[in-house]
Amino acid sequence: MTGLLALRNAFWLSTTSAEIILLVYLLKRRMRGTHLAFIVYIAATILQSALAVWIYTQWGYQSSIASNVIWSSQGILICLRFTAVYEMANRILSAYPGIWSLAKRLIGMIGLGTLGYSLLIAKKELYVLVISLDRGLELAIAAFVVALLLFARYYLLPVQPLDRALAIGFCMYSCFYVINDSLFEKYLESYLSLWGYLDILTFLASLLIWMQAVKVYSRAFSPAPDRASIPAVVYGTISPELNYRLKHLNEQISQLLHSGNPRS
Repeated sequence: MTGLLALRNAFWLSTTSAEIILLVYLLKRRMRGTHLAFIVYIAATILQSALAVWIYTQWGYQSSIASNVIWSSQGILICLRFTAVYEMANRILSAYPGIWSLAKRLIGMIGLGTLGYSLLIAKKELYVLVISLDRGLELAIAAFVVALLLFARYYLLPVQPLDRALAIGFCMYSCFYVINDSLFEKYLESYLSLWGYLDILTFLASLLIWMQAVKVYSRAFSPAPDRASIPAVVYGTISPELNYRLKHLNEQISQLLHSGNPRS
């Protein structure tokens, strides 16, 4: 177990180093205008690592104070990750107001529903609240990212290579987290060390994907073009049938949402 703990600490140090390098890449490439939520999320992961070192040094691993602070910071990270996915979806779908409006409502409903369910079953235990919130939002993130990429592929929506890499990293980490949290909740103490080790290892893999993507694709990144800014002849040559179906879908959703809004 000592060897496993030492290996986990080594991966933790590697992960923190990767987070710092990724943050430097993002800031150096001046991506605050397009990836602000993602930058805030990565910065928060670095701060959480520094906080964990200080908390454990002051109060030890078994302290209730340390446990409450770390679980609270984990809850904040979950919400920031969810916000970063929301930001990514906005870059892909914002050119289609009707579709994006529906997607925003679905994301909001999922987030509020997950929070309400987590509060309901928490039973005054902070770690139960965070685990429930984490599992629900991670499952929602994975499902939403897969649906978003499939939708974009079917309708030939322009997805930047950088956003595609971010989506893969988010989806991979979220899928693992759902499984890992379920095992942790079931086995708790006996699974604690392995849970932390696997969590760090999977997040490190996501970080490496994001680092490579930012390094390679960030200079070529540009926001998705607005549908109205593309000449009809050029856009129509991509796929007339899919173009018509997407436009029709966008109009139908817009009308449906507006019909339910008495102020529209």
